[in-house]
Amino acid sequence: MRRRFLQVCKIAGVIPSEETESVISSEGEEESKPKAEKESKPKDEEESKPKDEEENKPKAAKRKKSLFDIRGILCEAPRGSEIVASMEKNQMATKHERGMVVHTLVGHMMKKFGDYPSATVKESLAREFVEEFPFLKDPEGITGYEAWYIKGEKHRPASGYFEARLRYVRPLMNGDGKIKKPKVEKKPKVEKKRVGLHNDDDKTDMISEKENDNHISWLKHNTEPANMVMDKMMKTARHRKIWIRADPRPNTAMILDRYPRLFDAGMVEQDFRETIWAEADVLFEKWPNTSKRVLEYAKKMRLRYEEILNLEVEDEEEEGEERQEEEMKKEKVFSQSEKETLAFSVLPLILRGKAHGKRGKCSLADSFKSFIDTKPEGTGIEFYLQGIKQSQPYILVIGSRASPLQVFVLVERRAIEFKTLLKAVDYCFKLIYVLDIEYQHACFNVWQFLEVALYGIPSQVPISGCVRELRTYLSQEQ
Repeated sequence: MRRRFLQVCKIAGVIPSEETESVISSEGEEESKPKAEKESKPKDEEESKPKDEEENKPKAAKRKKSLFDIRGILCEAPRGSEIVASMEKNQMATKHERGMVVHTLVGHMMKKFGDYPSATVKESLAREFVEEFPFLKDPEGITGYEAWYIKGEKHRPASGYFEARLRYVRPLMNGDGKIKKPKVEKKPKVEKKRVGLHNDDDKTDMISEKENDNHISWLKHNTEPANMVMDKMMKTARHRKIWIRADPRPNTAMILDRYPRLFDAGMVEQDFRETIWAEADVLFEKWPNTSKRVLEYAKKMRLRYEEILNLEVEDEEEEGEERQEEEMKKEKVFSQSEKETLAFSVLPLILRGKAHGKRGKCSLADSFKSFIDTKPEGTGIEFYLQGIKQSQPYILVIGSRASPLQVFVLVERRAIEFKTLLKAVDYCFKLIYVLDIEYQHACFNVWQFLEVALYGIPSQVPISGCVRELRTYLSQEQ
C-alpha cells in the first residue's frame, strides 16, 4: 500500500511528509497481518483436526459378514414360524424342533454352497444361529455353538448336529446309500488324565516313601481309633492317587488289597477333596434347584417320563383340559424331596448314552440300569450281588424311584448302603474319580453332565451335544 501511495504522489508532484508515510505503513501491516493469519490458520487446523478426530473417534467393532438369514430360512419351511415361536416361548428346542431346524438349515446350506461347504461356512451357520436364538448358546463353551458345530483338527473329525446331518445326507443324495469314512492316519492313543489339585510330578509337601509304607502297613492291621485311621488315610492320599494312576494301572481288587480302609465311611470323600477337587460338596448345594429345572426340561422336551417310569395313574382315555388338570394333580402328589430323588432317574432319559461297540444310542433299559438299577421291594441284596453281570460301580435302588426303601452303591460286588439317593450319587461319582474308572458308555452323558454342570470340573474329552443343551437351559434365569 505504501508503494502505491508514493507512486500517486510522484505523478501529482507532491512530496509526502514523514508522519503520513508512517501512518500508511502501519495500516498496510494491519491489513496484511489478518490475511497472513487467514492463510496460515486453515493449514494448522487441517493438520491438527484429523489427528484429534482420529484419537477421539471410537473404533467400530468389526462385524463378520452374515451369510444366512436364519429366521427367514426357518419361517419359510413348513410349520417353521410355529416352531420358531415355540422355541422362543420355551427358551429351548425340543428334539423334534431341533431336528426340523437342523434339516432346514443344512438343506439350505447345501443348496447354496454345495454338498461339501467349507468349515468357514459351517461355522458361520452355527454362529449366526445362536446369535439369532441366544438362549441356545452354551455360556460355558468357547464359541457357544459347540453343540451345533465344532471344526475338526488334529486327527479329530468335525462334529455337531449340523455336521452329523451333512454326513447322513451326502450318501443319500449321491444315490449309493453308503457312508464313506474319511481316511485318517492312525495316531497313538493318548491317555486323557483326569484333573487333580496337584501335579503328580510335584512331590513337595508329601510324606516320604518310607513313611507312606509305614502308614499302609498300619492301616492293613488296624481299624481303630477312627481319627487315627482318618489321619493316616489323609497323609497317604497323594501317594495313593499317583499309584492308582500309574502305568500299569491296578484294578479295584488290587487297590482294596493295598488300602483296605478306602471304603470306610468318609475315606472316598476325603480323598476326592484332598487330591481331586476342593469344592466337594457342591452337589448337595445345587441339586435342590437343579432337580426342578431338570423335571421342567423333561416336560418341555415332551419325554413323557411319568409314563416311561410307570408314574402315571390317570385314565388314558382322558384328553384335553381334563387330562392336563389330572397331570397337575399328579405333580402335587410328589413332595420336594421325592422330586429331587425322581430327577436323578429322569437324567438317563434326557442324556441317553451310546451303545457299547455299536453305532447309535443304547436302549432306555441299558441307560437306566447302568446309572440306577431299580428293583422291587423284597429283593434280597445278597441274592442280587451273586447275579451281577454289568460293569461297576453303579447305584441300586430297592422300592420306588421317588421313594426308595434302600439305596446302595455297588462296587467290586460289595454293597455300600446310604440313607438318600443324593448321597449315593455323590459317593458314586467321587468313587469313580478316586479309583480312576472310566464312565460306562450307556450312562456316560449322565456322569459328564454332573461333572461339568454340577461339580464344575473341566472335562478332558469333548462334551456331548445333549449335555451342552441341558447345561445351556439350566444357565438361563427363571
